[in-house]
Amino acid sequence: MNRVALLLAAAVLFTAERTAAQSVSEFYAGRQMTFIVGASAGGGYDRQARLVARHLGKHVPGTPTIIVQNMPGAGSLAATNYIYNAAAKDGSVIALVMRSMLLIRNWNPQSVRFDLAGLNFIGSINSEVAVVAAWHTAPHKSADDLFEQELIVGGTTGVDPETTPRLLNALLGTKFKIVNGYLAPPKSFWRWREENCRASAIGRGRA
Repeated sequence: MNRVALLLAAAVLFTAERTAAQSVSEFYAGRQMTFIVGASAGGGYDRQARLVARHLGKHVPGTPTIIVQNMPGAGSLAATNYIYNAAAKDGSVIALVMRSMLLIRNWNPQSVRFDLAGLNFIGSINSEVAVVAAWHTAPHKSADDLFEQELIVGGTTGVDPETTPRLLNALLGTKFKIVNGYLAPPKSFWRWREENCRASAIGRGRA
């Protein structure tokens, strides 16, 4: 299952007047860009964003400084709503959000405050495959065991740690029991030794 990490920016990067009066290089020279991450610090999205931010400025005319700002909440919904409604629309703010933002209107329409058509999708910075990892004391030793006995997994509402095992249950008949409430996968890893959270079903793989 490929995971797309979406880079996006507010749609209006430059007005016609700004473009005519100032080159892109002149605009970014000496400027600080903000790179918003729709996830908490320490997780995969955060690390990807910080890696990209370390090098991206060298490829933007004017070589601006890029600062990473974490904005977790509702599986990147807070960050996506912010960049659509409140972020500067001059090219100085970009964001990395979770792929679930493409479909979130289907299950949480009342909280969506953005229109996909009003955002510029810059691209994807990686491709991943989903895996299941369990604590060594869990009785599950192979994929076959997932169909025979329940495995409790720590979930994050609306994103991979919840949606992946839920999808596997519905399509394949696995027996994941999802316990939501973890802000990010790293928050659930240290709970694996406890009876109420033995594993995670998350994206990991190739860049």
